Amino acid sequence: LVDGSSSMAYRGLPPRSPLRGADIAGEPPSKYDQACLLAAAIGFLTIKRQDHVSFAVAREGLGAFHPAHSSHAHLRGVLAAMETNVPRGPTAARLGEALTVFAQRVMRKGLVIVFSDLMEDMDDILRALSIFSHRGNDVIVFHVLHPHELELPPTEETLFVDSETGEEVRLDVAAARPLYEERLRNYLDAWTAALRQRGIDYTRVRTDEPFQKALEGYLCRRAAVR
Repeated sequence: LVDGSSSMAYRGLPPRSPLRGADIAGEPPSKYDQACLLAAAIGFLTIKRQDHVSFAVAREGLGAFHPAHSSHAHLRGVLAAMETNVPRGPTAARLGEALTVFAQRVMRKGLVIVFSDLMEDMDDILRALSIFSHRGNDVIVFHVLHPHELELPPTEETLFVDSETGEEVRLDVAAARPLYEERLRNYLDAWTAALRQRGIDYTRVRTDEPFQKALEGYLCRRAAVR
């Protein structure tokens, strides 16, 4: 299940104009792009083993849904859905809803993987994930974040615009940085502890990290634990 809400579209500050002497080395991946790349790679590896893969997008509830299948034609359909589904709509109170509906669609016991920036009420998501855990599913959460979320960008006074509500806040970044870093640590620690206490595999992924490297590192850690 890939989170397709508006916050997942973030790919960083706009590139500087070439007229100012800066080079533009291609458009960086958004959080949604990174999530889809990881999901596609795992889907390919799964189908290569002749196992079944289902796919869905969480966007204003449960969006595109592709029931489980193991054919390469099915995988091509999933990849097409990833490309055509543009992130939009609010995250709040919808990712948990999407997970609940997804649980009703996917009754078979297996591996459940969620790719999201987790910009929603924690309790709602945990309640929905517990449905899968109680069934005996192996649940994995990839927490996909942009470097600017992990560390405020090196700017001075900046106008921040909420990608989902359009709300604007002008901020002195240098003055806000210490408090932001403290709240970020608390936020990340809370997610890490809450998921792992429930036996849910949690891993954090940055959008500036090649998805191949992120996936390889995760698979190696998972194999070492098992």
